[in-house]
Amino acid sequence: AQGLFSEPPAYVNEDMDFYSDYLFFYRAAGLYPLSSLITTFFVDRAHNRMRERMGAFDPADAGGGAVAYLPVGGLEPSVLAPEGPFQVGLSRSLSRKEVEELALRFAPVVIHGSQALWDRPGRMTWSGDALAVDVTRPTLYFYPDWALWKGEPVVQLVYVLWYQGRYTDETPLLERGHIDGLTIRVTLDAGGTPLFMDIMNNCGCYHFFVPLQEGIRPVSRSLALDPLVPVSVSYRAHGRPMVWVVSGSHQVLGVGWGRWKGRALDYKLMPYEELEALETPSMGRRSIFDASGIAYGTQRLERFILFGMGIKNVGAMRQRGRQPITLLGKEYFDDPLLLEKNFD
Repeated sequence: AQGLFSEPPAYVNEDMDFYSDYLFFYRAAGLYPLSSLITTFFVDRAHNRMRERMGAFDPADAGGGAVAYLPVGGLEPSVLAPEGPFQVGLSRSLSRKEVEELALRFAPVVIHGSQALWDRPGRMTWSGDALAVDVTRPTLYFYPDWALWKGEPVVQLVYVLWYQGRYTDETPLLERGHIDGLTIRVTLDAGGTPLFMDIMNNCGCYHFFVPLQEGIRPVSRSLALDPLVPVSVSYRAHGRPMVWVVSGSHQVLGVGWGRWKGRALDYKLMPYEELEALETPSMGRRSIFDASGIAYGTQRLERFILFGMGIKNVGAMRQRGRQPITLLGKEYFDDPLLLEKNFD
């Protein structure tokens, strides 16, 4: 298991192919030059729907029955996390206490209009050989990371939540299945002020950016879709990131930055490495991810349709460091150059 304060994720290892989750054989078999044109049409349409949905969102639309999940306490201790500083690039480090304070300070408020079992973020568990989510224990999993912005390393705070699955009729059939989740990331500038949010489903799908400061512009790219920026949000010093979630599909309905004043439930912050060595009833600790970084039992039907984009098991829930976020070209959620490639 990769500890909270260990070296940067595995993709930094020079012995590993950075884009090892994009398979040339799959793209060749799927006639990528042709199929990517068709995929571009549908991806662009999905992006436009997200812009329309989030651009038109009003918090009042969530209704009076909306329930928010807020953090309580600090980051839970982990026997897996070695002592020592978290290294930010090669030039800076943060102590365990500093990371824990940041984790709690910027932990998101997650708001659901539904309280159906599949819309409650919970704690990952083993149920025999199958994964399950205990919704009686609301939990978000956290890990620190870093990226480059203007050539300087900046801190990233990553929060991962899990649901029992996508089951509702409103969810496209190809995307339905066991276990689902969202990843919410907050990037701080060199002074510790929030710079970006970016969010995706845990499969790497539906990734988008939310700039939090003035003057940040997306880079227009030739022969590729521009970075998806459905909305911009102004950072407020006394608030938190706020994310409204669509029932069933767990796509994002709206985002904001502020204080929640309605009904709320508490969630615990757990170190992400718990997922990579989760206690089983009888076999000790075992990762919820296989050797390919796929969460056990989370495959989706869309893998049979979109394999030609080169990604094995499209739609399945994936481990940090193994999350391709585009079907077109090659791009990873954990790429430390992701912000510099997409914004100036």
